[in-house]
Amino acid sequence: MPAKMPRVTFAIVGKAASSSPKEVLKADNLTIGHIMPQTLTKAWSEHIAPEEHQRYLHTLGNLSVTGYNSELSNKSFAEKKRITKRVFQGSSAK
Repeated sequence: MPAKMPRVTFAIVGKAASSSPKEVLKADNLTIGHIMPQTLTKAWSEHIAPEEHQRYLHTLGNLSVTGYNSELSNKSFAEKKRITKRVFQGSSAK
């Protein structure tokens, strides 16, 4: 677990994952990832100014809990949406 991620976050995710009767989540495989990447890429800089990037980078609204952090990486928002849509279409979660 990366040092910057508080253990309480994983405890909350683990509790939520174990309490859902419809969808079983394995919290051991989940990580917290940035939706807008920490490094402002060319694709992202076409949609957000560097000042806004810094302002919103580490806010709760820019974080997600996912098991696909390495696949999503620094991809564009459109590409991240395509990947997650494909993942959820193959899942029982609706």
